[in-house]
Order: sequence, then structure tokens, then C-alpha cells
Amino acid sequence: MNMKNLLGIDTSTDNCSVALITASGLFERNEVAKSAHSEKLILFIADLLNKAKINVKDLDGIGVNIGPGSFTGLRIGLSVAKGLAFPYKIPLIPVKSLPVLVRANNFENGLIYFIKSHKDMVFYHKFTNESPGLIDLNIDYGNIIEIVKKHNTPIVGNFDFFDYFNSSNQVIFPSGKALAELVVEHFEQLYILSKNEIEPYYLTSFLAKKWTGNNL
Repeated sequence: MNMKNLLGIDTSTDNCSVALITASGLFERNEVAKSAHSEKLILFIADLLNKAKINVKDLDGIGVNIGPGSFTGLRIGLSVAKGLAFPYKIPLIPVKSLPVLVRANNFENGLIYFIKSHKDMVFYHKFTNESPGLIDLNIDYGNIIEIVKKHNTPIVGNFDFFDYFNSSNQVIFPSGKALAELVVEHFEQLYILSKNEIEPYYLTSFLAKKWTGNNL
């Protein structure tokens, strides 16, 4: 499939992030705020389409972060993505949050990438040269203090755990830009997972499981 216009939506964390890749360039909007998803997501998408001088019906695909991450954020992002995709039969392409985070950090390996769940609990993956393909990363769930104690490895994610370790980790959020770039780079692998009944990937009961088409 020839992907000329691709929209990427990431609302898995407090970062309301949208990117649009077109033949004329890359357009993006980001805002880190608790209420940004409900207040800004539609406005950001409209702004990018206007800047690119295209309409929703001109999109060849919409990539959306399905989690794990913020329960409310994921629901809003996926609802908006479905609302845009289904009327025009645009492929809706699901992407997990940790591969997006790794891509946002330029694939730096030897780090523990995490998405904060609550308190000191995180969804995480230790990304190394031995990790599986980026789209197939296993996602584990655990206590950040125990994880760092076990691996003794720098951590990267959407929260500063300074109060836990007396030093700041690298704070990076998943983004619509990184998500859209992942879809372009791994389109064939991700496109086969496009389906109408896509739901957020919450890791139910906090049990780690590998993401396959059957998990959607």
C-alpha cells in the first residue's frame, strides 16, 4: 500500500501528541497536561490537516497508541482515531506504547524503558541488542525500585523518579511523531493487525503477555 498521508496519535501518557507525515513534510503538535487529550486532541489534528492542506478522507492510514498507559488517555485517543477512520474506511493501525518510546529515544539500547502505571509500578522492557524485533517487544509489569535493583540499568520513561533514587532519570514521552515513523518503517507488519474491533492494551490484571493479533 502506498502511504502518502499518515496520521499518528499518541495519548498513552500525559503527552497529547499528534503527527502527520505527508509528501510535503512532517507536521506535529504536543502538549503535556492532564486535560490535554479531551481538550486539545481534535484541535491538534484539525490544525495539522489544515497546515498540510489535506482532509481526513485524504489519509492513507491512522496509527494509534493502544497502550499500555493511561486508561482515560488511551480511550480518548482510540475513540477519536476510530471516529476519523471508519467513515472513510481508512486503515486503523495499532501500536504498543513501549516500541513508540524506544523510537522516540532513537533506539538507544542498554536502557530500561518504562510507562508509569501508578505509585511505583511501571510497564517496562529492558531494550538491548538481544531484544526481539521492535514491534514484538515483551512488556513486563513491576515495581520500579525492584526493577532498578535487579538490573542496575538507567531508566527512561514518562516520569521522574528522583524521590525514589535521589537522582533524576531521563524523562521522555511517547509521541505521535515516533509512532507515525514506526508505522512507516514497519507498515507491513503492523497493517495486518488493522481491524475494526481494536481495543486499548491494558495488560489486564497487571499480567505481562506478548502482543499478538489475538490480543486485540
